[in-house]
Amino acid sequence: MKELSPSDLFETRPESLFSSRDRDYLLDFYTPLIGIKAVALFEALLSESSPESHSHETFLAKIQISVGEMVASLNALEAVGLVATYFQKGDKFNNFVYCIYAPKTPKEFFDNVLFVGTLRQYLANDNIKAHHQK
Repeated sequence: MKELSPSDLFETRPESLFSSRDRDYLLDFYTPLIGIKAVALFEALLSESSPESHSHETFLAKIQISVGEMVASLNALEAVGLVATYFQKGDKFNNFVYCIYAPKTPKEFFDNVLFVGTLRQYLANDNIKAHHQK
């Protein structure tokens, strides 16, 4: 990810259809992989979706995280395919576009060998079986 400054602007674009179960999937499947800060950032970015630009400075103050925490969380979100970041360099400030993707359904998640293998590192097998039943 390019270096982010509080003076940079961003916009978010939901790129998927989202369901009422997505929050459950995020908490149950993604939190052990990427952490609660990244999940919270995902939710905050999704709530900012609109065609207008937002200031990182205002956004960071609102959700009370640092630039470093945001960058680390964005990297985690990108690693699991929940966010894709696009960057455009400007004269005075840079522009970022955060494309937001819905989390995988339980079937999609458990069909992905990499995701379920990583989840096994963090949860006991009994917990994974219980999650898979959902």
